[in-house]
Amino acid sequence: VREPFLDQHVELMEGDLLVGYTDGVAAQHEPFDADSIAGFVTKLLHKQSTPQQIAHGILEEARKQHPRGFDDDATAFVLRVK
Repeated sequence: VREPFLDQHVELMEGDLLVGYTDGVAAQHEPFDADSIAGFVTKLLHKQSTPQQIAHGILEEARKQHPRGFDDDATAFVLRVK
């Protein structure tokens, strides 16, 4: 049974980041889940990383967690609100 999508509105402010990734990046019960991705992004933000560097870093870290390759698509994007 598929869960329905939630419709939720969030107000983003200048400087906020919107981070998205497909389920191939963060599989359930894997070491690289949503909480660890959030922590990883926070570390990169402390290094003043650009959105492009953060997206690249997420995919590189995910590749480390999937040494045999991904079973599914792996896409990440990061947008900064101006």
